[in-house]
Amino acid sequence: MTVVALFADPEHVLVSAVVERGMMEGLTFSVSPEMMPLLRRRYAASLQSFPKAIQSNEPDSVADWSLEMTGTSPSLAVPAQRRMKLAFDGEESCEESDGTITVHIHDMLPPARKSSAEGLFRTWLEELNGDTLPRLDGQPRHWCDRSDMAYAIVEMLKNQPEERSFNLAGRRQWSLEETWKEFSELLHRTKAGKSGQFNIAHLEAKGVPAIKAVSVEANPQHHNRPSLGAIHRFLEQHDGEGWRPKTPLRQSLMFVIAMLDEPQDS
Repeated sequence: MTVVALFADPEHVLVSAVVERGMMEGLTFSVSPEMMPLLRRRYAASLQSFPKAIQSNEPDSVADWSLEMTGTSPSLAVPAQRRMKLAFDGEESCEESDGTITVHIHDMLPPARKSSAEGLFRTWLEELNGDTLPRLDGQPRHWCDRSDMAYAIVEMLKNQPEERSFNLAGRRQWSLEETWKEFSELLHRTKAGKSGQFNIAHLEAKGVPAIKAVSVEANPQHHNRPSLGAIHRFLEQHDGEGWRPKTPLRQSLMFVIAMLDEPQDS
């Protein structure tokens, strides 16, 4: 059974998704003693089925993996046989000589708190309320749901990746105009449902932009997309499918809207 020492913030949205999926896949997560009460409350339902999935690290314990964030120092002195670091949206990460695997996270939905992507959607929310069209001249995105990213990370923790650098991003490119169209329509429906002013116009099927398949080995310079070759090769070997995110954009955007509706941290 793989033991993962969480030097990363266990409450980060992606780390939380990794923990939730990892528990179901038989992983055990080691955390600092002070975090145990909080995480036992947070994952109480899952821990009923997997009671030993979250444990307090012991001074003499050695983890199979440590899961860390780039730019942060480990808060625990728990030895680990292998290290995995998560780098978000272009964060600089130095290639280390100790075999550390770096997973570069791009265009995750729902986005992390206080990220530039969260700021984008909050701006859109404010401008939608003001009935103004936002500026849509930014770079296209390769949106990818965090549940699909969590799946890939858990598969790497369960196995022994040979390559040391992986990108996680959606295979399909979305312009900001396309993303805004999907987001605004979903938000209009959400607001109508809350107010009770739902009508037939909110049920009209307006379609989605035409999907153009792009090979994972396509030249990233031509598509403004991070190379997905490493993660595709790894998953092809271990699940037979390769990197094929399954969550539709509309589903991810519904979770974004739910996130925007939550109280912000002070």
